[in-house]
Amino acid sequence: MFRDLPDYLNAGDVIVINRTKVIRARLFGAKEKTGTKVEVFLLKEIEKNLWECLVRPGSRIRERISIEFGNNIKCEVVSRTSFGGRIVRFNIEEDILTCLDKIGHIPLPPYITREDNKEFDGERYQTIYADKEGSVAAPTAGIGFWSWSCMGQMAMFSGLAFLSRRDEECPLLSPSDNPRAAAGS
Repeated sequence: MFRDLPDYLNAGDVIVINRTKVIRARLFGAKEKTGTKVEVFLLKEIEKNLWECLVRPGSRIRERISIEFGNNIKCEVVSRTSFGGRIVRFNIEEDILTCLDKIGHIPLPPYITREDNKEFDGERYQTIYADKEGSVAAPTAGIGFWSWSCMGQMAMFSGLAFLSRRDEECPLLSPSDNPRAAAGS
């Protein structure tokens, strides 16, 4: 059980915490010419508005196909990846990340079969320490850290290292460096 985790920690152990916030990386659109429904799942930003992604139905989404998402936002398939994904370029001036609140959906774990709820899922599928956008998957393991008090208990026994997908370094907090752990809050 998660509550037993402190029993397994020893002095000098380090818990690595992924602090990336889940973005609304799941997009539903339609092929511009035929209206065929398409799902685009953003994986990795290559450069501004150029993304590696998965598409469904994959066999029907070829290069140079345009996909419309509403709100005057489209992307064009630029190429295929070696693993069957696609590279797409969005047609907008601003960064697509700023538009995801309008057109995107939180990618829920596959065992959740209900329709997504924009308000609820945007908050529920984040960890308490998520503060930098960048993750494309719900942090199911990290959701067990339900409070800063819980984090403080972990830090009293071990060091905490916070990282995000875009960080160049991973700062380590030892128990003595962590005021929350020292205060027990």
